[in-house]
Amino acid sequence: MKILHWLHTRNWGGLEKFVVLFACELQKQSCKNTIFFSQRNGIADSRELLQNSTVELRSGNHLDLWQTLREQSPDAIIHYTGSTMYAAWLAGLLKLPKNHIRIFMHGFGYKHDIYHHYLYQKFNCCFPTRLTHSQSKERLPIPEKRRHFQYFGVPLARKVPKKSWNSPLTLVSLSRIEPAKRICELVEAVINAFQINPNLQERFVIKIFGKPHDHDTKGQEYLRQLQQMVPHQLTTKILFPGFTYEPNLILEQAHFLFFTSQNEFYGFSLLEALATGTPTITVRQGSFIELNQENYGRFIDLENPESVQKVLEEINTMTALEYEALQDNARNRADAEFDISKTTDQFRQWLTTHYPRDAYSSRKAPWG
Repeated sequence: MKILHWLHTRNWGGLEKFVVLFACELQKQSCKNTIFFSQRNGIADSRELLQNSTVELRSGNHLDLWQTLREQSPDAIIHYTGSTMYAAWLAGLLKLPKNHIRIFMHGFGYKHDIYHHYLYQKFNCCFPTRLTHSQSKERLPIPEKRRHFQYFGVPLARKVPKKSWNSPLTLVSLSRIEPAKRICELVEAVINAFQINPNLQERFVIKIFGKPHDHDTKGQEYLRQLQQMVPHQLTTKILFPGFTYEPNLILEQAHFLFFTSQNEFYGFSLLEALATGTPTITVRQGSFIELNQENYGRFIDLENPESVQKVLEEINTMTALEYEALQDNARNRADAEFDISKTTDQFRQWLTTHYPRDAYSSRKAPWG
């Protein structure tokens, strides 16, 4: 089976990383994959993740994409944003859209005009959590037979690393720096907790990884404001190391992951944390309601900063054995539901059922 993954994004982030890992795993399972970047060229960023994989990488404008479609005549075309669906419709590529699939990894999108309503009637649409699958019934005009739930996973670490339970403990955030991620509220709550209970200053180091989009001047200013918020005496306790290309290494060394987005649709770094046996601290919103659990994680309420202090104090009194139990539970959840080899195999089986290759071998491609 030949699959074209069409990405139309402006930056490199969790979505792009997921698509590359997903295509790489599909390639291992005897599918031929091409990733096409039609706005930002993500080829250089993709190669390190692909390593020796034979996934094909292409980029260019819509004319280049059209040529790729004519050359390859893929059995399935996967869209990850509404903008590519819209671009495909405008380009007249959807004369026969039966092999176009929409995977909702970031949200339901902002375009709900007549064109998108038409496309949602034609595409098969996959939702990565039970929550979003349920919510889509209220928000999008997708026929029930074209609405599918499918967890999408991450590579699992070979083993859960044993971490020292001596001070200091490292808590990390791995998100883009922007207001929607609620980093400001998290930093304020941590500063407040450290000032009320100085013992927490000695016990914890908070590392806020990430950066704004390169084109986001407001995001750059937001980061400067975050850095200026931290009192001088806490600048060695609340750190902003910048963007990292090695989140797995960071998670292997960290004791907990903070993830505080206001309404995260999936939360790729949360799954990466579970895959390394790293317990998680999230807000009780969005996908976190489903993906975080109290047997390996904790919940905070940023509207009530005292909840952050309460969680930090609980961790401060936790024994090494109690922490290791959280690690084991996190890894067990990842192994049961988020192993990328298993989730991709489930998707591939669904794909071959809905898009049998024989159905496409004799037809004329819908793009010319």
